[in-house]
Amino acid sequence: MARLNELSWDDSSSGMFLGGDVSKTERLVDSLFVDGWRRGVDLLPRHWFNQSSFVRSPHYADVASGTGVVVLPVDFYVLASFRMEGWRKGVFRAVEEDDTVLAVQSNEFVRGNVCRPVCTVCVHPVYGRVLKYYSLPRGTCEHVVAEAMYVGLPGSLESVVESLGSQLVGALMWLNASVVLSVMEKVELGKVAEERALLSTNYTN
Repeated sequence: MARLNELSWDDSSSGMFLGGDVSKTERLVDSLFVDGWRRGVDLLPRHWFNQSSFVRSPHYADVASGTGVVVLPVDFYVLASFRMEGWRKGVFRAVEEDDTVLAVQSNEFVRGNVCRPVCTVCVHPVYGRVLKYYSLPRGTCEHVVAEAMYVGLPGSLESVVESLGSQLVGALMWLNASVVLSVMEKVELGKVAEERALLSTNYTN
């Protein structure tokens, strides 16, 4: 609410937040907190956010094709890093698998390899949501996950405030305000709030 009030001074037509009944707006702020947090993860460096390991998650390899899947934790939001033993480097982004991605990765001549590994996120008919890797040579007998880190969805607003630094919390408050303003059809003010979020961290992407 503090960020919304601050921005309302810049908008002469807005008396929405200062004074009067703000309970509806407060409920909106609370309900859209996770959306603001998601925006923060998408905009800001992922190493700024708490990360967890899923290296011990169930893992199923297809030795014949050199591919495999790792079951994702229930609170998985985005991949932070992933590496199989034998890869020359790790993967730091995983795209959602669609027909176009599948067509490329199903072709062994153009798919990811140990020098340029590729991971995707998809829904397996048996295991549920999984991270799929395509980048080991066919016939590799041992598929060993060397590193697997992810950014998980947050719990309560209070838990985020306790676990993150004040600068990042301030940026997330601005991003929360941005989402709320966009929902309330104050798009231009929402853009201003997003700009202030980046300014508060001295980060430009």
